[in-house]
Amino acid sequence: MTKRHTKKDIGFWVLFLSLGFIYGVYLLQRDAKEGFGSLGYGTVPYFSFDDNEGEVITLHKLKGKVWLVNFLSEEDSKKYPQVAAVMKALYDKFGDRENFRLLTVSSNENQIDEASEEDDYQHWYFIKGDKEQLSALMKNAFYIDNRNDSFSSSLKIFLIDQNATIRGYYTISHRNDADRIEKNLIQLL
Repeated sequence: MTKRHTKKDIGFWVLFLSLGFIYGVYLLQRDAKEGFGSLGYGTVPYFSFDDNEGEVITLHKLKGKVWLVNFLSEEDSKKYPQVAAVMKALYDKFGDRENFRLLTVSSNENQIDEASEEDDYQHWYFIKGDKEQLSALMKNAFYIDNRNDSFSSSLKIFLIDQNATIRGYYTISHRNDADRIEKNLIQLL
């Protein structure tokens, strides 16, 4: 009887582990198609920058919150209204939630002042910082290629979860990406 019981146990565990493996592969493939889910694109490292109000914004201040971040560049300044419109629409929809924040980042103080003057945004931080520090953050955390000393954002918005894991990259020139941001944001909030 002991041998038979042992064979049943082994059979059960082989079946259980096989089903678990198959389900895990299914989830990864499903999430890879959507660009969201259990997949992450790395974790944002510690940072500390001043916002346009003089407040210090750090990674620790954003932990436990879902946030969107976009980078302004002097080269792409004509494209920024597209990104700003999406960010503003998302702020209008979700900005009153305590677990949601927006960040707009630039090394150009004038850009930050112009971007932030439109309204009084309580949960939208307009970050200004040293070009070299911001370039390092863009390259090392967000994998933005900033060759030739250009501070290019390529119309990207990044979705970061409560654990500072990058959960999505969205290109605003594609209309369906704006819809995907909102859908994925709802899943995290």
